[in-house]
Amino acid sequence: MRGVLHLEPGDEVDVVLTGASGGVGQAVLKELLSTQSRVHPRRIHAWDARAHEKKEDSVELMSANTKITYRQVDVTDEAAVKAGVKAVVESGAKRVIVICNAGVLHAGLTEDISHTNFLATLDVNVASHQLLYSLFLHESLSEANSLDLVSFVSISSAMAFSASAFLSAYCASKAALVTLHQCMRLENRQQQKHP
Repeated sequence: MRGVLHLEPGDEVDVVLTGASGGVGQAVLKELLSTQSRVHPRRIHAWDARAHEKKEDSVELMSANTKITYRQVDVTDEAAVKAGVKAVVESGAKRVIVICNAGVLHAGLTEDISHTNFLATLDVNVASHQLLYSLFLHESLSEANSLDLVSFVSISSAMAFSASAFLSAYCASKAALVTLHQCMRLENRQQQKHP
């Protein structure tokens, strides 16, 4: 994986986008579908913990030359993520870019945030990135070698570098995410498992 995508015009690539139903995820989805985008995916696998408006587990739509598959996936549920990765492989994806954008924010005084909510913030905002990275990288390195993990993107926040009152769980999770992603890059480079 490299910091810069090395794609040629016409390269077929699938994009897995978590947290696709709103905010930054929805903006990324719209950008990927725009004619100005540098990456023109063959298929976008849009994952979100909430169900699509059609209330089905998986909904396929077509936009220009891109097929969009909306799938309800809780990125903190290992079985659901494994099923999602399997669905990406079974869709015929050969080259994959994973964009981890799913995130939660529990605001309030640090002492008032329940332990459960604090851990949930870390689970969604940090641990899910490790899970997705691990599953897609293992799939990429498997003997079947069914797909090539082109790039893995972790969406963080400026809050990773700046403490803020009432946002301790969020700031801590984003700081941890930046460090986790840096560790993954170093390991990847040292192990030379991927370009």
